[in-house]
Amino acid sequence: VAQNLAYTNPIRGYMSAETLRSDNRQRSYTARAILDNPLTGRSRIVVIQLQGHIFFGNVAHLTKKIYDILSEKEDKPLIVIIDFTLVVGIDSSAS
Repeated sequence: VAQNLAYTNPIRGYMSAETLRSDNRQRSYTARAILDNPLTGRSRIVVIQLQGHIFFGNVAHLTKKIYDILSEKEDKPLIVIIDFTLVVGIDSSAS
């Protein structure tokens, strides 16, 4: 079983905050202006969704893949959100 976990891609997907919107909360005019600004807003926020188990066998792949994701962006992200919602376990050796 551990061998199979090593080959599971720990990254389910990634997207900008333009694609993945938060709930419909009431934001102030200032907050909406910041989020809508192409220099500081949603287009400069990247959400990376993780999945499965995070442990020593896949953390090197995870680190490289995150670096690759961030490097491919023409406008470097100002904020990176790493979503652990679908992570079912983290081994202490992965930290």
